[in-house]
Amino acid sequence: GIGKAVVRLMKQAGANVVVGDLKKTEDPGIKSVVCDVTRFDDLKALLKTTEDAYGPVSFWVNNAGVAHEGSIQPFEPKALEPEYHAMYHRTIAINLGSVVDGSRLAV
Repeated sequence: GIGKAVVRLMKQAGANVVVGDLKKTEDPGIKSVVCDVTRFDDLKALLKTTEDAYGPVSFWVNNAGVAHEGSIQPFEPKALEPEYHAMYHRTIAINLGSVVDGSRLAV
């Protein structure tokens, strides 16, 4: 997807690239860190690993994101179900929270 394209373009431009993901990236020439972007400590470890390997970060890309199909009607009975509630909070944590936290750390 978008993340792989960003990595490819950055590598072509000569950048040192570190990828944080839930699973290790098996790509020679790319440093990979297992990272759950919803966990602030994981983001801190990703930044530390990057700085230890390459020095200060020049740019940071927040690329994690998830989408779910379904209604967004706030007053549906389904909205009160624990599974829906957990999915909603996980989506917000990934799509919004990780961007805010990652950006705060990288600046």
